[in-house]
Amino acid sequence: MDKYFKISFYISLIFFGLGQMGRVFIPAQPIYFYLYEIPFVISLFLLIIRYKFAPFDKNNKISTLTILFLGWLVISFIFPFAKYSLLENGIAFLYLLRLTSYLLFFIYFTHHFKEKNKQKILQVPILIFSIWIIFSSFVQYFLYPNIGNIAYLGWDPHLMRVVGVFLEPPLSVTIYFLIFIYFASLWFSQKKWYQAVLSVAGVILLLLTYSRGGLIGFGPVLILLSLKTKKILIGILLIVSLLILIFSLSNSKVESLNLLRTTSISSRIEDYQEGFDIWQKSPISGIGYNRIRFEKSKFVDMVFLEDYNPSHGITSFHSSFLTILVSTGVLGLLVYLTILFQIARKNFYWMSIVLFLSIVSIFDNVLLHPFTLFLFPLFLVSYPVHKSA
Repeated sequence: MDKYFKISFYISLIFFGLGQMGRVFIPAQPIYFYLYEIPFVISLFLLIIRYKFAPFDKNNKISTLTILFLGWLVISFIFPFAKYSLLENGIAFLYLLRLTSYLLFFIYFTHHFKEKNKQKILQVPILIFSIWIIFSSFVQYFLYPNIGNIAYLGWDPHLMRVVGVFLEPPLSVTIYFLIFIYFASLWFSQKKWYQAVLSVAGVILLLLTYSRGGLIGFGPVLILLSLKTKKILIGILLIVSLLILIFSLSNSKVESLNLLRTTSISSRIEDYQEGFDIWQKSPISGIGYNRIRFEKSKFVDMVFLEDYNPSHGITSFHSSFLTILVSTGVLGLLVYLTILFQIARKNFYWMSIVLFLSIVSIFDNVLLHPFTLFLFPLFLVSYPVHKSA
């Protein structure tokens, strides 16, 4: 069973390296999936067959809360069922199944790799994956710095920014941070030269995304690192250097490179207002996962609906937490935040990842994106420092 799981999971990781190029659309419907999700589902199926209900130990707070959250997702989907068409409910149900698969994968994957000897088998795949992501990102930055020619597919026309194969700075900055924190953590204990090189490369790419959410999230992590390693002076110098470097990189003449740009801030404020307006329709149980697209379309301009410019932003809100609030109501958000808290309190490494992702997800829907949901458990368990639940 382990052999087949490894094969299917490694195939998933290979296809994941395609990024948005591995995105598959269902014709004439707002439905898509990624190629890596096919072997990913096989991996989950194999884990379920092997462990059955073993991961749901009553002493495991994370798995218990996750099941509670999944149950509430189902309830929030059922309550407003009659308000939407059969097609709308069908599409929302498919995405609910997708999210359920990722949450179950998180439970089974972390259970499978709770033993340190198993975690070692992830080191080589993560190393190869990270090298590919870093290499392809630098190639994109130097050889394809303007992705404006694919704006007709719904992607923002980022100019002179690193987006790699993921095409969106918030997603890219998340993956670069995971690479950084993983190899930086290994370097502190193993002191291997390539770990330092890859962690530095991760930071450089993180900066070159010009993602303000990523930069804001990176500061607290540096503070935690300096406190953890008791190198406070070095931490202060790093933060000051980071601030100087950030503003030296900023370019007011190019909108996408201007860290003081206000256009995206205005759009986010408008987006948050729409979110709270929709949330007020069902503040306790929410409107159900992935029904946001049907409510949000009532607010947006026709440009979102035209074939030549299909928007990727209509399915959610900029903030992952606002998306959860609107989808599952106050109760769902409270359970979700409790899950993040329980993960973060395990150890410093897990706390750093949760802290960064949470800060970025205030500004962009990162925590709920399939890319993050796939990599989140992988990078959590890959560094053998966590305690039992």
